[in-house]
Amino acid sequence: MLLKIVILCLVGAALALAQTALTNDSIMKMVTAGLSDDVVVSAIKAQPAQYSTDPDGLIALKTAGVSDTVIKAMVDRMAASAATPAQVDATAAPAAATGAATNAAPDARGVVYVYRNRFLSGPAPNSPSVFCDGGELARIQNGRYFSIRLDPGKHSFKSTDEKSIVDVDVKAGQSYYIRGEVVPVKLKPRGKLVQMSPEQGGSEARVLKPIDSSMVKNSDLVLLDPLK
Repeated sequence: MLLKIVILCLVGAALALAQTALTNDSIMKMVTAGLSDDVVVSAIKAQPAQYSTDPDGLIALKTAGVSDTVIKAMVDRMAASAATPAQVDATAAPAAATGAATNAAPDARGVVYVYRNRFLSGPAPNSPSVFCDGGELARIQNGRYFSIRLDPGKHSFKSTDEKSIVDVDVKAGQSYYIRGEVVPVKLKPRGKLVQMSPEQGGSEARVLKPIDSSMVKNSDLVLLDPLK
């Protein structure tokens, strides 16, 4: 028994120094030296492996007196080595997909700018509310703007003039401009919205300032980013 332990220590030391992968011949030599199955299996699990586990290789091992327990450990070791790259790829794929989704997120939505000119937009003191899909976004001041990022699809905008409705078919990565005006409706000032072309809307809104933060009613959606 002591001799077997000494032999195992020598084999382990040599393998650790050389870091040479175990082969079928290595296993046969250990078995021929009289090492137990437990000792050989431990070496198989601990050391790099380059076994031949095709039918001819397995038959040669069996003929050399290698037990089924040891042969099975060799087969399992090679199967684990082969599975490792696939597992790494499988782990990396979702991470890559997540990264791609994150990078694409800003362009996956459209941006709608709602603004009101300094002039020709009605009395300055009036700041009518602006709604999107039924929810209040903000109150639009004279000479100010705000923006909102929306998922692709149709979205409906309106102000306090119930008959003035702007439907926008939002596309990913596109910008849209809606101009607000204050007009008299039955002798009362009401907010009216008109969709503008990207050229005109961009030109008019670019010289304006964002609305005051106190005018924001939905801080989860409304953005006060500077126009570029």
